[in-house]
Amino acid sequence: MMPLFLLAGIGVAGGLPAGLFVVAVRSIRRQIQVGDEWCTGFGPDSMRADTPLTKGTLAYSSFDRLIPCDGAVLLRYKTSRMVVAVPAALMPLEAQNRIALHLPR
Repeated sequence: MMPLFLLAGIGVAGGLPAGLFVVAVRSIRRQIQVGDEWCTGFGPDSMRADTPLTKGTLAYSSFDRLIPCDGAVLLRYKTSRMVVAVPAALMPLEAQNRIALHLPR
């Protein structure tokens, strides 16, 4: 028979990550609702993004990577390596090309 602490450890090891994932998904769903409005604008050196969570201007030079994905475009910050996802419908190919010109080679 397995010791009780071993069974509890197995339960925590499997249940904790699953529980954290569920909490994260529910949190995102509460913050971003169906019908929320997003908009973007693109200038010569920066883009403007207005989302349900934040509004701001992002300089193209602050990114080091642009990754087109299925339904989204990922932009990675140079300093923090944090990735921002922008819905592909809000970032046309012309805007992606403009940003790509500012990325390090």
